[in-house]
Amino acid sequence: INIVLDTVPPTVAITSVDDEAFFATPSVNIAGTANDANLSACYLNGQLLNTSNGRFAQNLELAEGSNALVLNAADKAGNHTVIDLNVNIDSVPPVIVVTSPVNNAFIDANVINVSGIVLDDNLNTFKGNNADISFEGSTFSYPLDLSEGRNVLKLEATDKSGNTSTVSFVVHRT
Repeated sequence: INIVLDTVPPTVAITSVDDEAFFATPSVNIAGTANDANLSACYLNGQLLNTSNGRFAQNLELAEGSNALVLNAADKAGNHTVIDLNVNIDSVPPVIVVTSPVNNAFIDANVINVSGIVLDDNLNTFKGNNADISFEGSTFSYPLDLSEGRNVLKLEATDKSGNTSTVSFVVHRT
């Protein structure tokens, strides 16, 4: 009879997804490793994972919003390692609404104030003609130098999932 005292839990790592990661599509691959000489099983949100040579991979269809994931690896001695993480699905691009100036406005000024709202709970970047635009809450307002004649302004908002919205409009300086 050989008795082995095992008090060490499995070593577990999720290698494909970081905690609080954002994805634009609901299909997410959860992959990683679970190492223990006496590994018994790995579960993801209570469902048994297939492991091969200490590696696992499972494709999940997640809901829009925050998704809690729990990975539990156990060895034959009953030692457990649990990893909790959240994965965010955001498939909706930001919404940009320009309140001033109106498209194709004719303006007799060197500088105008561009203002409006940009809506997205997970907004990452907001740019006007490739320059960062600061915003407070969902409201933005910034000065724009106009050249004589036709001026094209391109606003671009990108959220943490990489969804992008673009609004372009023209202002004429007279």
